[in-house]
Amino acid sequence: MKKKFYIFTFLFFIIFYLSGEESVVEKAKIEFNKKNYENVINILEKAKDKNNPELNFYLGFSYYYLKNIEKTKKYLENLIYETVTDNPFIIQETIRVLSEIYWWKERNVDSVIKLGEEILKKYGNNLKFVSVLQNVKNNLSRAYEEKGNNYFWNQNYQRAIENYTNCINHNSQNYQVIARLGESYYNLGEYENSKENFLKVIKNEKNNWYILFLSIFYYREISNPEERNLTLNELSEDTLSYKIFRSFEYFYSEKIKEGFDILKEEEIKRNTNGDIIFNIINKVFPYNLKFSKYYIEFIKIFPDSPKNQTILTNLFNNITEENERKILENDVWDLFNYLSKNERIKRTIIELTVNTIERKFDRRLSTVDDYILKINEYEKLLEKIDDDKYKEEIIKKIAEHYIRLEDYEKAIEKYQKLIELFKKENYYLNIGECYLKKGKLEDAKKIVEEFLFKNKENENAKFLLAKILIEKGEIKKGVEILNEIETITRDRGIQREIENLKKNFFVLKDATDNLLYIIIRKNETNITRLIPSEKVPFLNHINKEFEFYPYGEPEKETEFILKSWIENENFLSEPYVMINKDLDKFYLKWQDKIFIDKNKWKKKNIYKIFYPVIEKFSDEFDLKFKNEITNNKFILYFDFTFKEEDWEVKIKNYRNYDSPLMIEPLAEEEGDALVWNVKTKNLKIKIEYPENQDVTFYFPEIEINKKKNEEKIIKEKKDNFVFDIFELKISNFIPENVKIIEEISKTYIFKGRIYRK
Repeated sequence: MKKKFYIFTFLFFIIFYLSGEESVVEKAKIEFNKKNYENVINILEKAKDKNNPELNFYLGFSYYYLKNIEKTKKYLENLIYETVTDNPFIIQETIRVLSEIYWWKERNVDSVIKLGEEILKKYGNNLKFVSVLQNVKNNLSRAYEEKGNNYFWNQNYQRAIENYTNCINHNSQNYQVIARLGESYYNLGEYENSKENFLKVIKNEKNNWYILFLSIFYYREISNPEERNLTLNELSEDTLSYKIFRSFEYFYSEKIKEGFDILKEEEIKRNTNGDIIFNIINKVFPYNLKFSKYYIEFIKIFPDSPKNQTILTNLFNNITEENERKILENDVWDLFNYLSKNERIKRTIIELTVNTIERKFDRRLSTVDDYILKINEYEKLLEKIDDDKYKEEIIKKIAEHYIRLEDYEKAIEKYQKLIELFKKENYYLNIGECYLKKGKLEDAKKIVEEFLFKNKENENAKFLLAKILIEKGEIKKGVEILNEIETITRDRGIQREIENLKKNFFVLKDATDNLLYIIIRKNETNITRLIPSEKVPFLNHINKEFEFYPYGEPEKETEFILKSWIENENFLSEPYVMINKDLDKFYLKWQDKIFIDKNKWKKKNIYKIFYPVIEKFSDEFDLKFKNEITNNKFILYFDFTFKEEDWEVKIKNYRNYDSPLMIEPLAEEEGDALVWNVKTKNLKIKIEYPENQDVTFYFPEIEINKKKNEEKIIKEKKDNFVFDIFELKISNFIPENVKIIEEISKTYIFKGRIYRK
């Protein structure tokens, strides 16, 4: 009897408990439907049975609407992994929200996959869940595709194949992925598997011309003529696959008309404007003179294709032999004469002609005659143009070329023509700039002041006036205007120009009379596009600079001669001077007059020599790096080992990606770059980012700097000074003190893709 009593009591308790939990959920439902989400949470958080799917559903969604993502995940994941329900709506909505969190907030593809596989395992045989399961399969297909793409671009083709195969298992008609699967096998040299997948695309894809084009291209690479003929015979002649395949065969056989004709109708139907044919001939024919006629034929057939600019650029970049270049130019001009009869594409022809003129001279603008020839080409083109937009653009180009020739009078004529034709007063500033460069400072000042009278707030005009005043020697006034603009402008271009202009000035802090400042600077810049895992060559570029600033009593004009001995003729100089030869040696010789005044702002007297760029291996440091993905974090490691101490390390562009979660050791500066000042011979850096599936590689720019400055005073009266490779002689000025500043700097800059593993 007692035993029966206990069993009855236990069953009563269970029924009471369950009905109590159900009533709690029902009560929470009412609050949920009223959007009282805090009330739902207060009711359900006290419930004891957390494995009730409805309880997890309403708790998870209440937190979701209150934007508490962590709690949302907790309860909705509990619903999926710890409970079972026969309500498809609950599962469908839960998948929707969790997928949103995984895809967009966390970018965690692995969580999407885990979720999808769990749903398939639990509900795969339940007919009530058919539509839910189809959405799950679509989600899984997309997730495996994205994961496969990451491995593909990381060149890990084996892992790409695994994920692409899983993708296709959930969506057997994703021919874009099947094509990528074929390409992965192709890159591993597994050509039979590769062909099998490419054939699936070729025989089944109906609309996506690009993946058909790629699949056919790769298939042709790894198949023999018999296989290709067999495949072509199996394709219906009215399909896109057949036409692209046949076009490849025609072009490889140089049956050019047939190759174009078979796809013309498809190009019109799909509004692709030659894109299909361009991609094919771009794979078949190199950009040389022999095959240039086929590219020119393409432009004839598709004159307004955006690919035409690329074609002309590639032809001019690749055909460099002088006689071949002339033949190409004649063929291109004949093409334009042919096309110019078509009024509909007149603007397109102008744009192509401008591009052709630029490409024609991009390797030849080294003499005055080259510039004159280019100007004449533009003048001829102007005669054929009645479109104001292009007319203005071309006259501007002609004016800019006259400026490069330092023919400022003709440049001014062109800017006056632009004002006359288009009534744009801003061209008065270009005229003012020409007067400034020509040395007509009063004319320059007058025209800019007249412009400012009508346009008082124009910052470009104020900046130009400041430059003119500084050139006139009214440095104080000019700098005051620069300071005024700098405080109010938001124009980054003007800000940079002001910074650059100020760099041209030496600020005297020591007002000692009869003082000569001499600054000698050696800059060595080394650049490579690779982040070295082993030794890689840097492009080594050295320049040497000499600056000097004489101050004395009274204010007067002083002559100087600066010589620099060089070992060979392979160099550039700034300002440019001719080479002089003396006693079997070459040297540069700058000779001029400078005015010594008391102004604390003095225009810099900088004389530079640029030595030729050579390849160099660095023996001053070693760098090792690696990356890994751990706990949804992408981690970069850099290990620097230096031969000497005291280097500065900068890592730029890290903000192109998500903000770092952790930087170790902490950088001394943060902004556009992270900066570490390294006092020892070793630096290990660790940077953690949130895992971002959309980033296939990181492309940091790393800069390593070492600077050494020495300063000394010489108390000696003389007018001749020799330092390093420079000799300076000053007339009419004998300094009592010479302050010498010697600066030596080395910079190593390298970039490279760091692929996510």
